[in-house]
Amino acid sequence: ALDLIHMVPKVEKRLSDDISKNIYEIKMQYILNRNVKVLLNDLIKSMHNTFYSKRIKTYELDKVYKSQEKIDNIVIFGSGMDGTFILNSLKQSSYKNINMVFCDNDSSKWNQKVGTDELIIISPEELINDYKDSIVIIGSRFYKRDIYNQLLSMNYPIDRVVVDLTRDFMGWEYFDYFEPNENEVFVDGGAFNGLTAIEFAEWATKGYEYIYSFEANSQSIDVCQGAFKNYNLKGEVINKGLWHKTDILNFNSKSGQGAKITDKGDIRIKTVSLDEILNGKRVTFIKMDIEGAEYNALLGAEQTIKKWHPRMAICIYHKPEDILELPALILKMNQDYKFALRHYMPNLYETVLYVY
Repeated sequence: ALDLIHMVPKVEKRLSDDISKNIYEIKMQYILNRNVKVLLNDLIKSMHNTFYSKRIKTYELDKVYKSQEKIDNIVIFGSGMDGTFILNSLKQSSYKNINMVFCDNDSSKWNQKVGTDELIIISPEELINDYKDSIVIIGSRFYKRDIYNQLLSMNYPIDRVVVDLTRDFMGWEYFDYFEPNENEVFVDGGAFNGLTAIEFAEWATKGYEYIYSFEANSQSIDVCQGAFKNYNLKGEVINKGLWHKTDILNFNSKSGQGAKITDKGDIRIKTVSLDEILNGKRVTFIKMDIEGAEYNALLGAEQTIKKWHPRMAICIYHKPEDILELPALILKMNQDYKFALRHYMPNLYETVLYVY
């Protein structure tokens, strides 16, 4: 513990800007006071100052809106956290007076009214039958490709679909801070449905060589491999969890994107270290969003990090102590690294440590 405390000034000196310093202070205060309400309020305020107040918030929506002669409604497809955030943001934009509704695949939500605005939730069938003169905004970051393909299969007018308004509002998680270099080699720790690999390929405008996608949950593998095939991604999906060594551990497979290594897991998974998989091969960019396994996975990538000095985007919100332990560990591997911190959701989740 004393070693970590001594590392705090060194980490602070490596923070790149006032936004990063503010988030670091917020997280450090939480370690001391453990006040979740204060943490949440401070993180949302930081996110607002970082993105919301500094961006033209409706780039993609503006393009679609201007291309259409008639717009009756705005339909937000996805009534969860992302969709609600989009609604609240639109209510503070130039689109605030346009009628809005939610659409959702969950039949238990149909015809319900949600939020202070009491927006109705319609079914996909109603969307097709009654809302073809609307703009559809895909209101889910993690399932946006699935929803887009669903709209295609339903013959909804694609020129009326806004795919990625969440990026305008909240920034591009994992890729917001870096500009691509030539011939990137990407490690995707926590591949889930393959979306991050797809977005990496989109981000890597100067070309990339290979993607190593790691996903421990066997329930997600087929979807992830399908994404590689459908989008012609160069690389492989590895059905193992990133860890500091080869092992077999308990894993909770029933939590969707929150599935993780835990003593109370319902299945057993194989783990592996990144050093073992790469065996000295080059990597330029490492992303880790692996539900609390980041520390062990970084230990298992020590030789790769020391040899190649890759840029990294590491999630730092799964455990309170991550804000202390992860930067300190990384600096022990490479004292020249600098850091940036960004927060991407109006809740306690999605704080990313950028390392460069």
